[in-house]
Amino acid sequence: MVLLFMSSILLSRATESDCFLENFCGLKAVRKFRRPKKYRQSELDNKLREQRTKVEATLLHKAKVAGVNTPILLRVSRYELLMSFADGRQLSKQKSISNSTAKQLAQIASSLHSHNIVHGDFTPANFLIDKNARGNLTLFDFGLGFISQDDESKATDLLLMKKSLPQPAAKTFLSSYKNKKIIRKMEEIEKRGRYVSERQ
Repeated sequence: MVLLFMSSILLSRATESDCFLENFCGLKAVRKFRRPKKYRQSELDNKLREQRTKVEATLLHKAKVAGVNTPILLRVSRYELLMSFADGRQLSKQKSISNSTAKQLAQIASSLHSHNIVHGDFTPANFLIDKNARGNLTLFDFGLGFISQDDESKATDLLLMKKSLPQPAAKTFLSSYKNKKIIRKMEEIEKRGRYVSERQ
């Protein structure tokens, strides 16, 4: 069953999905709808969309259990998630990123990875920073995420964030991340990337 709302406001449109601002029982909520892909066979498309929706719902729940601040999952249907609205500014739009924010990012990555959660798009664009003095972070959009014990997958999360941060914040982020084995794996990935670039 697809959830229907009378007063949807489009918040964002991504490759796979649309996010709408909704009124849910008098509260602000966000509805994420996975759009059908016309180039895919209908039955396969429906199966993939439903599968990805379930995986994302599971990851949101597991991240919350791991102590990560994420939107609260309110309802799940075949192709949609309804989540609490998180008020804040997208971290990627901040003029600067403080050491305390970089340390928060490292703590979040450590918590996710210790529970074998790989975000898949671990960048400032998928964080909201609240508007009060504490500057708490909310992580959202687990659409590319998955469960894995693979060190390289976790290291890729770190590399994505490192490349997205200014140098001082990136240094603080990596020095604050708890699992040094994953850091070493990230450095291996970087070296491979540089080697390939030099050979081309």
